[in-house]
Amino acid sequence: MNFDDSNPRNMEPMSAKDVIAIVDPFSSGTQLARDVKARGHDCIMVQSTAEIPALYRSSFNADSFDFIVHYQGDLDQTCDVLRGRQVRHVLAGSEVGVELADQLSERLGLVTNGTRLSSARRNKRSMLNVLRDRGIRIPNSFSSRRWDAIEDWIRRHDRWPVVVKPLCSSASDGVRRCADRDEVHAAFRDIIDRQDVFGSTNEEALVQEYITGTEYAVDTVSCAGRHKPVAYWQYSATAIDDAFLGKKSLQLIRHTASLDNRLFPYVVSVLDALEIANGPAHCELILSDTGPVIVEIGARPNGGNNPLLARICGATDQLSLTLDSYLEPEKFLRQADRREETPRSAIRVFLTPSPQGRLKSPPHFEPVKRLESFHDLRFSAKPGQTLARIAGWVLLVHEDTEVLHRDLQELQTMEQNGLYDVEVMG
Repeated sequence: MNFDDSNPRNMEPMSAKDVIAIVDPFSSGTQLARDVKARGHDCIMVQSTAEIPALYRSSFNADSFDFIVHYQGDLDQTCDVLRGRQVRHVLAGSEVGVELADQLSERLGLVTNGTRLSSARRNKRSMLNVLRDRGIRIPNSFSSRRWDAIEDWIRRHDRWPVVVKPLCSSASDGVRRCADRDEVHAAFRDIIDRQDVFGSTNEEALVQEYITGTEYAVDTVSCAGRHKPVAYWQYSATAIDDAFLGKKSLQLIRHTASLDNRLFPYVVSVLDALEIANGPAHCELILSDTGPVIVEIGARPNGGNNPLLARICGATDQLSLTLDSYLEPEKFLRQADRREETPRSAIRVFLTPSPQGRLKSPPHFEPVKRLESFHDLRFSAKPGQTLARIAGWVLLVHEDTEVLHRDLQELQTMEQNGLYDVEVMG
């Protein structure tokens, strides 16, 4: 998709103070709202769900909003409210808000990705179908709500392991790596007719081939069809309890020509195929021996406080560039081909206690805090509580990647050698 400078709306700069609406500004969307206010603009929250999803309640803060609109299924009514408030842009603040943001921005005649492929930006089956039809390499996949159909597919596929996941969830919710039929059946039962992390009911399960390779994420920002790579992330994955496919660590890595050449053209093809022409996106993919293969993409910012890691590392972050793309499009387009420098690197290490059980006493974090690259940590459990599979994280930041990886190894050794005082449940 090429930039069309014949459309003056796409290039119209905002006035000194304007109004931006963010749909479901949860996770990193809460920080996006703070950034809107920091730039001197008014910010309206549009809430698409009856309640804030449990996944986001602890991080949500309503203080950054001048007004809150509760969407109750009437698009015209919500548009009337936003027109009355003179809203100039509508953005998705999290995964759950993508489709409504598309609907509102299109109906209001604002900068938009449109609704034609909106569902394919959320539903993984539709997403993969669109990419396959455009000739983009995808994992071999199948979805259904019927076990006999899933069972027939895995019999014909006959390669192990496979991955099973919900169609529209997020944050590793329900994602399982399965080694045989019985494990697929158990994962299928855990998904069908259960609620996902957003409170919606899973109508189908998706099963797909397991792609071997290094997993990356690429954060982008687009403006009128021009795409800019903002941050590259490298994951290390682990299978917890031989089933839960989670992330052990997430590293913000410096831009290189090699990364741009190997990953970014594929990401651009995905963005164009799904008609993500404006705003942020977060694309997860596997770099296999034969090239990149998509895991999924979200037409919204990277979640959690991951975009802020770029700020900590001295780089321009995805949230700042997202606002540039809407508020100062001419400036954004002039710099769209400039590579963003990252003076420091960061690794977020997810704490995965093993064995699991009830926490008897506070963890021994003092040696962790003495690591040269230690920056911050979060730990969710208190004594007497049962540890979650992922119980928190430690953030390491340093300009020397050798120091980072040395500290990462030390931290992993600490986890293996008694970081947690756990009473194993029988």
